[in-house]
Amino acid sequence: MKIAVCLSAQTRTFDYCKESILEFFNDCDFFCHTYDYNTYHEMGVDPIWDKWNPNTIDLIQDTLNPKLLSVTSREEAEKIFKSMGWDGHEGNINTYSMFYSMIESYNYDFSDYDYVVKSRYDVIHGDNGYKDIRNYIVKWPYHKKKKRFFISDYVDTSIKNNDFPMNDVQWVTDIHTAKHIHQFQKKLTPGTHVDNTLLLKHLLEHQIAFKDIGQSWQIVRPRFTRIEPDWRKLIDNYHVLLKNDTLIHRNHKFEGEV
Repeated sequence: MKIAVCLSAQTRTFDYCKESILEFFNDCDFFCHTYDYNTYHEMGVDPIWDKWNPNTIDLIQDTLNPKLLSVTSREEAEKIFKSMGWDGHEGNINTYSMFYSMIESYNYDFSDYDYVVKSRYDVIHGDNGYKDIRNYIVKWPYHKKKKRFFISDYVDTSIKNNDFPMNDVQWVTDIHTAKHIHQFQKKLTPGTHVDNTLLLKHLLEHQIAFKDIGQSWQIVRPRFTRIEPDWRKLIDNYHVLLKNDTLIHRNHKFEGEV
């Protein structure tokens, strides 16, 4: 089973998560896109900018040995996002960052692979029993379904739902689907405001084969790494940490990552 893994968006806590990513995607080929900036978004506040380390690109190269690695600068990104309909407001930039980066990470034919997985740099794996990607795929009843589109039950496929989790999940797709994901951006008219509903509509119209990996992963925020330096311990205690972190944020005004 030959698997391609497309990593996209901002690198954020990749230096902390890299070992977990390698273990989960063992013997896979990586296709990567990212930016020369990092932001952190908390509900109700504008994105918070964090200093980006240029050595991160070398770290990706040395750790993952990607088949594809491209980086978009902040200056380039602003021009691209404005052509896509971005109004220049910082509170909306992460949506465009996620979408554009995902498409760029799929800039390959993939005909020589069996499956393509979409993932991100700032996650650790091992939750809910899925220890590696192949362990998940063999449990996926892909060939037993008549329709070529699959999505987990907790995601509303009615097109009316604008909360389709474009970048906060991991996807497993077939080769046909991977090609449609990359072609999507080329079919947009200039100035089109891209949101999750528009992407979901495109996927549904082409009856693509899609499956998310549920919660085999957990997002790692910078403050989590300061609380628990060992990612293996973090994945075992993640839900307790998240609950405590949520309580803290409910009772204190968020002042950003330190």
